[in-house]
Amino acid sequence: MRSRCLTLLMFALASQTFARDDESILLVLHANQPKVTVLDAERGRRLKTIQLERECVDFEVAADGRHLYLSNEGEARISVVDLTGKDPARSIELGGSGEARGLALSGTDLVVALSGAGQVVLVDVAKGVVKKRIDVRGRSLDRVATAGNYGKTAYVSESTTGEVYVVDLDRGSVVYTVPTGATAGSIAIDAQSGEVWVADRTLGQLRVIAAKTAQAVRTVECPGGPQRVVLGGGRVFALCTDSADIAVVRGGAKTIDRRIPIRIEFGGAGTLGLDRMAQEPGGKHAFLGGGNERRILVLDLEALEIRNRFDVDAPVLELLCIKEPEGLGAPKALKREKLKKDGEDKDDAKDGAGGETKQDEP
Repeated sequence: MRSRCLTLLMFALASQTFARDDESILLVLHANQPKVTVLDAERGRRLKTIQLERECVDFEVAADGRHLYLSNEGEARISVVDLTGKDPARSIELGGSGEARGLALSGTDLVVALSGAGQVVLVDVAKGVVKKRIDVRGRSLDRVATAGNYGKTAYVSESTTGEVYVVDLDRGSVVYTVPTGATAGSIAIDAQSGEVWVADRTLGQLRVIAAKTAQAVRTVECPGGPQRVVLGGGRVFALCTDSADIAVVRGGAKTIDRRIPIRIEFGGAGTLGLDRMAQEPGGKHAFLGGGNERRILVLDLEALEIRNRFDVDAPVLELLCIKEPEGLGAPKALKREKLKKDGEDKDDAKDGAGGETKQDEP
């Protein structure tokens, strides 16, 4: 009997370990505070807090699923942080003027929109160097998108002129400039259909660009101030801040299929104008945040209904949901270290404040 119980216990432990591999985490970049909160995506439990050197405006997960790339507010610089805490945080200077804004991956390289300088920068993060610096006409660069077979092409939005720049990263040049409306904000790419979706909040429209021809092919009327557009599960989700809801477009449709209200009451407090959305890798849920709120709503993507709410201790700026990297949950106390620039001597990192990772109590 004892042997059988021991066998069952070992099987249960092995099952728990296997299940752990499939778990997702939610990464929350905060507004007005230099930190990233890591949450258990299923229960909303805080796993750890990663302190940053300064506030950041965007972040992206590296191809290895373990490192975070962050664009530093007001600087031509990005930071690289290991989610597991095994590698010390470091920073990469992009050179010149401007502010690093939107980030996207092109293979293992990082594409950065350098607002103010009117440049798109391709960074070899492993070596910590700028590979290419590509000039574009617009100055107020905002978002960048790359995807699938179009990973060597970057789509960069200009928030004031309503243009999207189509950048050939191999050639290092702008191949098309696509006018999309009054303003061009969020961009999302459907790699399977080859469509690029752009949100125009001012005109209340979603513009669709054919990736192969870089031509605008249709417009979807979307009143309510679409601030962010996200693709997933054969649907297009437009987060509308003025009408406080999500407009849903199915597949290649030209009209909105339905609208999901996000004026949800929790204890008498309404939630309005959420403009950030991240989908979990399994595609069953999405997480909504932003709008200077300290809460995150959980959207069931099958029922298209709000199912849950997570509270956080600071306003949400950006969200990402990824598969939990191996070693994240290891209870390891980490030293406070200064964010080092590439090539800087390790002994110089002893002075000043730097990146710090805190392991929160379960």
